[in-house]
Amino acid sequence: MLYVILTLFTISFILYLVSFALKDRFKDLEEQVEQVQLTTMQDSYQLKKKMRVLEEELLVDDFSTEMFSNSNKAQPEPKQTYRQEETNQPPLVHKVLHMYNQGYTTSDIASETSLNEHDILTTLRQFTSENEQKGARR
Repeated sequence: MLYVILTLFTISFILYLVSFALKDRFKDLEEQVEQVQLTTMQDSYQLKKKMRVLEEELLVDDFSTEMFSNSNKAQPEPKQTYRQEETNQPPLVHKVLHMYNQGYTTSDIASETSLNEHDILTTLRQFTSENEQKGARR
């Protein structure tokens, strides 16, 4: 009986020591899975961020195209136009200039584009002077 008990204690002690060695493998595996999850989440976040920017650009571009098609039907085109294709302007700048030419105030443009009035005035100063210089060269 004593031999059986000693054998059982010895086996349990050996299994106890083996269990520590096995936990390290599982711990490494868990860390690898965690790293993969973090990398996947970061990639997903970056993709979502890029998609949001692209969607905003497309929506602004679509809006400006609709504004041009509606404004061209309602009234004749003004002498000085700010077409995005000709000036290679960002869609938001294009929208600001178009709204300014339509007679909107800077506060109206600021509320429509979610920019502050200072940014609107700076954009108008910068891009209207560029367009006047381009017109003078022609």
